[in-house]
Amino acid sequence: MPHIAVPDGVRPLSYVDELAPRLRAAMNELRRATLDDTSLAFAEIELIRLRCAQLNGCRTCFDYRMDRDDPERAARADGRLTPAFYAAVVGDADATVLTARERLIRELCGRFSDEHLSLDDDEELWALLKAHFSDTELVEVGITIMSFAMSARFNRMLGVDEVFCEAPGLETSAA
Repeated sequence: MPHIAVPDGVRPLSYVDELAPRLRAAMNELRRATLDDTSLAFAEIELIRLRCAQLNGCRTCFDYRMDRDDPERAARADGRLTPAFYAAVVGDADATVLTARERLIRELCGRFSDEHLSLDDDEELWALLKAHFSDTELVEVGITIMSFAMSARFNRMLGVDEVFCEAPGLETSAA
């Protein structure tokens, strides 16, 4: 149930767009850019999207699957978006299905969401990250995690995560 007064028959996030159109347009552009304008592999982006939805409580985004719900974008994942991949991302299967980079990104999503201050002095993790990612990629990973975590928390905070989510491809359907 939304925590804002949404008029009957109006999608909650459409109404949110009406209440703060410039801010929502900026959020939506950030979302689009994190999906389409980074050098990250698309499986890495999908991992971030799903893991942030899981950790930050957006139920609709958690149920969304790029391979099923946005096949055009999913085609950029080179066949990586398998049931085993999704199970490993959410912790229901062996993480060795994931690449070393994907495992590091999965850990970073968790740390960003649950214990970001612990990243300050974790030299071992930073050494691993720097061994697998360029500085540009680390910035892109961080911005992508921020975007998806922020969106999931925003949707959950306002109670619009079960009613309708802004995940790409869901623009015209209700949950």
